[in-house]
Amino acid sequence: MTRFESVRHRGVRVSIGVAIAVHFFLILLQVTPLNSWLAAVPGLDPLFAVARYYRALSFANRNFRFFAPAVADDLRLSIVLADAAGNQREYHFEFEDGARESQLAARAMLDHASDSADRMDEFARAWGDHAMRTKPEVTAATVTIYRVLVPSMAQYRAGQRMHEQLMYATRLERGSQPRPGPEASSP
Repeated sequence: MTRFESVRHRGVRVSIGVAIAVHFFLILLQVTPLNSWLAAVPGLDPLFAVARYYRALSFANRNFRFFAPAVADDLRLSIVLADAAGNQREYHFEFEDGARESQLAARAMLDHASDSADRMDEFARAWGDHAMRTKPEVTAATVTIYRVLVPSMAQYRAGQRMHEQLMYATRLERGSQPRPGPEASSP
């Protein structure tokens, strides 16, 4: 091996080592308190701009669901519709655009519904009312909200498993509470 090749190989090794060190530094910058400490230092804005782009590319942007996906939602909404013959079927909200943003907005509504008993009742009645309005043949809607309980690792080892706990349930029947439809006009 000539001297030139030896220097070139050493340069490649050094470049790889520096790239690995920078990679770990940028990841540690995000996942440790170092991020908060260095954010207070003036003049490091270019470093944080580079780090922000690198975190997005390397999935080190505190989106730990990539490494540990959620086991289950905290809350689950169930709307069961019944017709005059007693036939029942599950109802699911249909989003016109099918976009993830609409699903996230519905999820946020469910989370806010659990803030208080009054708010849960208001949301549940509105959801049941909406479901009955979209399906004219339906005579009743049962709205149920469950909390999904996920055990800790110690509880799991002791035999507990994931299960649902009833938080709220109500049954709405057509005509039981008159409400103006969207086609009704205000006086």
